[in-house]
Amino acid sequence: MFKNTHNQFSFKINILLLDLLIIIATVYSLLWLYNHELPNLLLFNSLYLFSAVIISSHYLSGNYDFQKSKSKLTTLIDTFLAFLLSAAIIVLVNYVFQKERSGIFGRGILVNVLFISLSLSFLLRLLISKLLYQNELKSKWSFVLDLSLTAEQEKTVKDINLKGDFSLTDYQEIQNQGSKYDSHNIIFLAKQTYLNTTQLRDLINRRKNGLFVTDIVTFFEFYFKKIPVDFIDIDWFLSLSKLTLVESSWTPRIKRFFDLILSLIILIITSPVLILVMLLIKLQDGGPVFYSQVRSGLLGKNFNIYKLRSMRIDAESEGAKWATENDSRVTFIGKVIRKARVDEIPQLINIIKGEMSFVGPRPERPEFEIKLTEQIPFYQMRSLVKPGLTGWAQIMYPYGASVEDSKRKLEFDLYYIKNFSLLLELQIIAKTVTAVFLAKGR
Repeated sequence: MFKNTHNQFSFKINILLLDLLIIIATVYSLLWLYNHELPNLLLFNSLYLFSAVIISSHYLSGNYDFQKSKSKLTTLIDTFLAFLLSAAIIVLVNYVFQKERSGIFGRGILVNVLFISLSLSFLLRLLISKLLYQNELKSKWSFVLDLSLTAEQEKTVKDINLKGDFSLTDYQEIQNQGSKYDSHNIIFLAKQTYLNTTQLRDLINRRKNGLFVTDIVTFFEFYFKKIPVDFIDIDWFLSLSKLTLVESSWTPRIKRFFDLILSLIILIITSPVLILVMLLIKLQDGGPVFYSQVRSGLLGKNFNIYKLRSMRIDAESEGAKWATENDSRVTFIGKVIRKARVDEIPQLINIIKGEMSFVGPRPERPEFEIKLTEQIPFYQMRSLVKPGLTGWAQIMYPYGASVEDSKRKLEFDLYYIKNFSLLLELQIIAKTVTAVFLAKGR
């Protein structure tokens, strides 16, 4: 793990430059093979666009996130998404908007450049993940205990998945043992109301040496991209700076504009699929095609959500139940459309009506929300923003159906609300595209 923000930023810039070098080298080599001459690449304006598209696609796919190592499968999926995004944008620019085609975007070279450059980028990231993994194995972590942990807090700490040396201690022990803890990252589990001069000097030196010295909430936010519900309190809430999505006057308007445009485009493109699926649902059991259900929205206001029916007609004859993985109430057609998330498409109507957004916390049923609000601290913060068709929690946490699952998903929702940006919004949409292509729906 790269220990501080400066090192993280420098490392990302270095990888970006390597990506740029890969792109230029690939284009240069292929043009030479095709034309048997070395062109002046500075004259190719399209090369700049080509590079910007691929690098932007890498960013939106999460290929510049290096807080921790990734598995080979995750790296492959992220690179595949970058390929899809790059290909879609370049083809759109080349065949729709561009009057004169550049040699770089010729049909014979386009796919080859994308495939070769992104394959090399994939190998580069495999090497990075291997180096990160080795670095993580050498890392040493001390979680400083200055209070009696609740059962929930203890479980949260024990469930932390960190490679390397992991210890739960107190700060006095760190001071007494001296050099034993010199190379340890220090994570405080509680606020430090008092630190003497010697202790403060020690912490400052650790930061100077590139080690992590922070509190548990900041650690989770940086390393796992979520806010640990069990460790936040009213002081955390009061210390929040301006919540852009909630308090800004212009951000919700921009978000609303893109919601409308994206929803209309997707509705038009998917209309043939919708008609076919509607016919199959009707033929399957003769029941209704659409399914409407009350959900809780912005500021707790209820609205009717629309979906293609994927369950039996009598699915809730015994009352409201959480949907579960491999739910026996789901029909055969329902299983197929859920995997590809086709059943969610009618919710675009909710987005057009302004009841939902494309990205946001998943809309919950009011009867479940009452129960969850009583049992989970800060659960009501989800209602500060519009619910979404997709969201940070949906792409970061596997499908779940319990209070504990709702708590863990809330941690990602809180991260989204606190750290909202248009770039994060685009990254979530890009990740959702991958889930759809790989049929990773529930």
